[in-house]
Amino acid sequence: MHIQFNISGEVEQRLTVRGRLSSPAMAAKQDLLDFWRLADEGIPTFSLPEARLLLDALNGSYLGIETAHLLWASVSDACEDGLAQKWEVDCEALVARLRALDRLDAIRVVRAVAYAWDCISGGRDIDDAIRSVRLVGGE
Repeated sequence: MHIQFNISGEVEQRLTVRGRLSSPAMAAKQDLLDFWRLADEGIPTFSLPEARLLLDALNGSYLGIETAHLLWASVSDACEDGLAQKWEVDCEALVARLRALDRLDAIRVVRAVAYAWDCISGGRDIDDAIRSVRLVGGE
């Protein structure tokens, strides 16, 4: 597969410096692989009902790296709208746990939820998608 995109500003500066030993394209590829490894490493895990609630709560919303620390607030709002009862989850405990996540772990959860939705959009079952992105621990 060949992917092409334009860069400028900070991205261009970083890839120019990093690409001096190989090429900017190779530096970009390595940085992307490093990002994925960091994102996948140590994803906090949840029960299946909690993971379902996370996907439901974030359905249609965007939480990126800049706003991942607000994950707990999005889930808290969704719980007040009835998702706690729908998925039979102790929302108070889940929100407390999400609120205690450090920034990197919050980003990991947000990215995993986004990847799970990508899987679902591709035709996978919700539970299979949740398991494939490792949001659930050993059941």
